[in-house]
Parts: sequence; structure tokens; C-alpha cells
Amino acid sequence: FGVPVIAYRCYMPVELGASLLGGEFRPHVDANFGLIEKSFRAGFSGELQVIDRPLPDAAFVDPYDGTEHLRLEGRRAVVDAVAPAVARALR
Repeated sequence: FGVPVIAYRCYMPVELGASLLGGEFRPHVDANFGLIEKSFRAGFSGELQVIDRPLPDAAFVDPYDGTEHLRLEGRRAVVDAVAPAVARALR
């Protein structure tokens, strides 16, 4: 339909996950993200913005929730990461 698609990938509360599940948590998350990214890129021609640095747990509404429900600080980080792709799509 000619509509550009921009997706993004953002970490969940990594600090809390590592404190609860130990040192294997982060490598496990990174491996899972690698699989998701590979599959996404194989079947999608849009742009994928990767927020490659975990946000601090304080950026989440409730880090124990394990989702990416972000406070204003976290939402701003996502917007900052995705905005360049949106600007390119609008040209």
C-alpha cells in the first residue's frame, strides 16, 4: 500500500531480571532478541530500529511487571531512537 512501516525493539527491565535470575539473564535476553531480529528481517522489508542499550529500571512504570510499560523518561528514549527513521520515511 506504500505505507512505510517502522518497528522498534526495546529491552525489558534488564537490571531487575539479572538481579532475580543471575548473570545468565542478559545473555539469554540478547540471544532471544537475536532470534527475533533475524526472523523479523527475513520476513519484513520495513525499517527496524533497535534500542540497543537497556533502559534503567527506573524508566519503567513497574519493573516487576516485566513488560515495557514506560514512564515518561522511557517513552522519550524510545521516541529519540525511532524519530530518525520516521523522518527518513517522511522524505
